[in-house]
Amino acid sequence: MFKIFHIILIFSLQLSDSFSKEDLKNHFAYKIENIDVQATAESANQAQKQAIQEGSLRAFQALLDNFSLKEGVELPDSHRKDIPDLVENYQVRNEKLSRTRYSATLDFYFSPHLVETYIQEKLNIHTPLLPKKSSLNVLVPVFINSQDQLLWDSYNPWLRVWGDLLDKNYGQNFLLPMGDLRDLSDMTVGDAVDHNPEAFRKIIFRYRAQGALLVIATEVPHSQKYKIFVMLVTPDQNFIPIKLPDHLRETSDINPRYTNDLAHFLSQEPPHHDTEAVAEALDITTSVFDLNDWISLKEKLGNLAFIENITIKKVQKEKITFHLTVSGALEDFRQYLKETWGYNLTPTQENAWVLDRTPQL
Repeated sequence: MFKIFHIILIFSLQLSDSFSKEDLKNHFAYKIENIDVQATAESANQAQKQAIQEGSLRAFQALLDNFSLKEGVELPDSHRKDIPDLVENYQVRNEKLSRTRYSATLDFYFSPHLVETYIQEKLNIHTPLLPKKSSLNVLVPVFINSQDQLLWDSYNPWLRVWGDLLDKNYGQNFLLPMGDLRDLSDMTVGDAVDHNPEAFRKIIFRYRAQGALLVIATEVPHSQKYKIFVMLVTPDQNFIPIKLPDHLRETSDINPRYTNDLAHFLSQEPPHHDTEAVAEALDITTSVFDLNDWISLKEKLGNLAFIENITIKKVQKEKITFHLTVSGALEDFRQYLKETWGYNLTPTQENAWVLDRTPQL
């Protein structure tokens, strides 16, 4: 399991209608990790109960710090005894005990509903309970080869190298999800590759991130090279390709040294797509199964921040010709289609193109 770095430059998250109760229930802010406890009592059992109770109080105070509440919220002594009841579950690590002493490291999982009720009734705070927003981006590392597409899998080498990097305190400007059941529920590898806006919205929100970085490593067939593609995903689900320098666009090995160099580049402000290039209007013809296939393709392209004005020009049997505008370098767009979705965009004449989606059909 990889370390999550989540204590750095905190800002308030604005209220939005897109934050559902289910989002809040699954939010990372309700999990408080790495609470070290120790206590001494007449028996190990009593010491354990005392340590867990004291740990829950400290964890709850840390939980309050995760939310946009008024400054200096104090817990009245008369209500402290209620805090352990707000805990849904906890995990124990590094447990040590003797006849009279107990120590451990605890992770607490609080009930969102009980926490909200407690804050309203006991602390008399009735403002919306919304998590604060971090200044970090959450990493979504996808590995693609000829056999598979991997994201949260334990055998994803791209995920492992990012995890090792963060565990060694490099690349501190990023959050790396743990790949737990909630991550799997929020986002599949298909969601990541297809740029599912709802999946990215969920994972950005739950990790209190300012956005997401989709980092794709694609193994080049019959070679010992990997092509790297990076997409910045904003909180309002704009997908913006990041133009990498030549020495980072391809690597012979996705090792810590290369990944550290990539992390350093991505930490700069702002590593955005080159939008100074002249916008180009294209007429593109592609094969489609049916109307739903066209709608899906249009949504995928429409999610890209550098694509505008997608309109149908001609409908034929199993084919559609459509018009779109690419703001930025056309070759970057073609490379993106090839490396991310396996699509080939080839010219037939001036401003007329064919989009071959055969690998996806």
